[in-house]
Amino acid sequence: MFNIINGGKHSDSNLPFQEFMIVPMMDGPYSQNLDAGVKIYHHLKKDLQEMNLSTNVGDEGGFAPNINSNEEAMEIIVDAITHSGFKPKDEVALALDVAADSMLILIL
Repeated sequence: MFNIINGGKHSDSNLPFQEFMIVPMMDGPYSQNLDAGVKIYHHLKKDLQEMNLSTNVGDEGGFAPNINSNEEAMEIIVDAITHSGFKPKDEVALALDVAADSMLILIL
């Protein structure tokens, strides 16, 4: 798993979810999946820059742009996967750490 966008307590963004990750799932060797994760991470940085969003890195190593919603973050990640030449769901999945215990504190 690659943590590529940080939210929650790990950033100053508006995102309630803590970590947005990608999971390369190709049948090839580990190095092929590692290469895919690195390419997507760097393409995401380029995409964020083109959107005039911050490419500062959060506490856990993912970018911490000021994105308005969890859905928007996932859409940006799916675009980065596609722009990198990979197929979302088939070759690269999304994973989330919602940090629900932190969200409960915010609700109370």
